[in-house]
Amino acid sequence: MMRDNTVTRLIQTRSGQTNLHVWRGGHSYERQKGHIYRSEWNNLLFSTRPQPQGESQLRYFDVRSPLPYASATFDAIDAFHIIEHLTPEEADLFLREAFRVLRSAGILRLSTPDLESVCRAYLDRVADYDRSPSATNRVRYEWSVLELLDQIAREHSGGLMRRYVAEERFDPGYAKKRYGDVFEDFRGQDRSDATNRRSAARSPARVTPRAIFRAVRRRLRRAALSSRRYRDPDSVCDFRNTGETNKWLYDHLSLTALLAKTGFENIVRMTYATSDIPDWERFDLDRSTHGDYPIEPSLYVEARKPPSPS
Repeated sequence: MMRDNTVTRLIQTRSGQTNLHVWRGGHSYERQKGHIYRSEWNNLLFSTRPQPQGESQLRYFDVRSPLPYASATFDAIDAFHIIEHLTPEEADLFLREAFRVLRSAGILRLSTPDLESVCRAYLDRVADYDRSPSATNRVRYEWSVLELLDQIAREHSGGLMRRYVAEERFDPGYAKKRYGDVFEDFRGQDRSDATNRRSAARSPARVTPRAIFRAVRRRLRRAALSSRRYRDPDSVCDFRNTGETNKWLYDHLSLTALLAKTGFENIVRMTYATSDIPDWERFDLDRSTHGDYPIEPSLYVEARKPPSPS
């Protein structure tokens, strides 16, 4: 694929930096931070969908392709929950492209689910249930298994986690602790769907031949869609190609090794509140606006492109 270097105007921060923001989406993230990154960052939204008409602040782009910018364009790149949605080979390409478009001594910030934290949570929940086999500990244990496996193994949007939420098989406090504000988006959508279904069930309706015919037709359509969604191999492949699934997970050791292999140096672990990117305390892209906690608890790592020889 040919590289597109035709970008005509790049946004700069108030201090004159040219930064790139790459992410995959999320209602909480867009609602809380969209006004910041739309105004002072250049934005690539990881998506296989076509560019929406009228959308000029975000560029819809499949980051598995070479990045559409000239070399040495950016002072910093913030890749928010991108790398886990790529295979190791795709991640290697993405990091090499990030290295290319960064300027000398530029900063790359990566956030991603922390494999170490996920595994420790799973082992802790096993131990908790062994010590006290309560219903609460059972629910938390099952959720820890979902956190580890569901987004890797799922074959339809939302996976088993969506079913668990719809059936209220979760501990709200524990799920919020593990997923932050992202969980409220996920939960809210399913609660709204469930409320609509209950309201429809309570609504009086006249039982007429036409109403019966429409109900049967709706059920047949849902059955056909369900059959295609869960059994058609092409449908499964299309779903897994959208970027929703996790294709790999990293801890600080594996992510550091991957960055070093690409040529980055000064690789350091950060928190949701800390960064070497200039003006980060003003951007504050990883902190929830509802409190002093991350929008989505993550592993945060930053690295620098080596400075050019003088």
